[in-house]
Amino acid sequence: MSVVLALATACGGGGTETVTVSQTATETVTTTVTETASSEPEASTATFQMPSRNIGCLYDFQRLRCDILSGLDPEPEEECEFDWVGVDMGVTGPAAPNCGSDTVYDAGAPTLEYGETWSRGGIVCESDESALTCTNREGHEFTLTRGGWSVS
Repeated sequence: MSVVLALATACGGGGTETVTVSQTATETVTTTVTETASSEPEASTATFQMPSRNIGCLYDFQRLRCDILSGLDPEPEEECEFDWVGVDMGVTGPAAPNCGSDTVYDAGAPTLEYGETWSRGGIVCESDESALTCTNREGHEFTLTRGGWSVS
């Protein structure tokens, strides 16, 4: 688009000066991407829960903590001032039972459906109807079920 302007010359010259201004139109297109909610956790999710709604996990500070609402059964032989809430494992090193006064269970966390796999930071978890099994990059693992658990 071009615009022609006639300007009076300042300081009494009495003449006019013609100035042509050109403008190029620019079209801006904005694209909005809308993600739909999914119950399937992605590798980037820090939390997930099992379909039974009894086990919930949180990955934070290169550690995965999974709590079982029904409690560890059987309880570890070590003393626990609070409750045996689940297990804890880093991206390296062995897994261990977790004695705690809180829980990482989040009822709003994505569900790791049976047969699916979750991974983050070198830890991989597999959901099965019989158990949740998680393994770190060194091969250490834990298994959680309503009626049992194991760590290595």
